[in-house]
Amino acid sequence: MNNDNLNKLKKSFPKVIDISGRDEFFNSSVLIPLILIKEEYYFIFQKRSENISQAGEICFPGGKIDPVIDKDSQETALRETYEEFSIEKEKINIIGRTNTVFSPIGAMVDGYVGILNI
Repeated sequence: MNNDNLNKLKKSFPKVIDISGRDEFFNSSVLIPLILIKEEYYFIFQKRSENISQAGEICFPGGKIDPVIDKDSQETALRETYEEFSIEKEKINIIGRTNTVFSPIGAMVDGYVGILNI
């Protein structure tokens, strides 16, 4: 390979690293919310309503990534947290991202850890 071809190869790499075949999965995102109570942080879970799919499950707020509304999976986690907990994104400090999880049922879940400032 000559230098010209090597330079072409360098320019062909994606600017943002992602997962090949992501579009074949149900893509979703969750927020793992933490809240400070008396100088200790606690996780907040929710129990799903008996009137929706996955009724009665204990989970973190989250849902399907909507490419029309969400610029990325972090936006999805923040939007879903607002929809489920009524906590505005300005009151959430994202401190990190977890590894993406693949479920056996074909879902891909991006996770974010955030501190709630409420």
